[in-house]
Amino acid sequence: YTQSTDFPLIGGTAFTGGGASINESAQLSGSNDKVFVVKFNTAGTSWKAAIIGGNGSDAPYDLRITSAGDIIVCGLTTSTNLATLFPGKGASNTNNGGNDVLVYKINSDLSAISWMKNYGGSGDDQANIMLTNKTTGDIFVAGQTTSGNFPTTNPRQSGFVGSQDAFI
Repeated sequence: YTQSTDFPLIGGTAFTGGGASINESAQLSGSNDKVFVVKFNTAGTSWKAAIIGGNGSDAPYDLRITSAGDIIVCGLTTSTNLATLFPGKGASNTNNGGNDVLVYKINSDLSAISWMKNYGGSGDDQANIMLTNKTTGDIFVAGQTTSGNFPTTNPRQSGFVGSQDAFI
């Protein structure tokens, strides 16, 4: 993640890729962290970069590449304006607790968010790791929660048990 308000996105000597890039560096203020993704070519030359995040802190914990070359990132957010920044992509402008889970997909040239989801309970929630099924494209996200009301469907465990529980 970055707190730099001048993080290089496209152009200049560091980047050879052209066209638009996602740039939410305007959301940086104070100690807010934003996720950055940099694309390199096979020679190690940086091609393009994107900054993603809202008005709170946003942190990545895992990144996967789909068979089409798109990027899926998971982590956490405290932002409350993601639906405003990325309308129609599935995010909400709600933070349910301290940290909420954040998962989103960026197209392969880093120019657009394909979809974005943020959710959680009243405590701290974060996504730590993902696996993708190469055949179906399904994404499995695992993480941790301190929320007794973390949103679930048909849970194996009927309620919150320890000071921190895992989810898949």
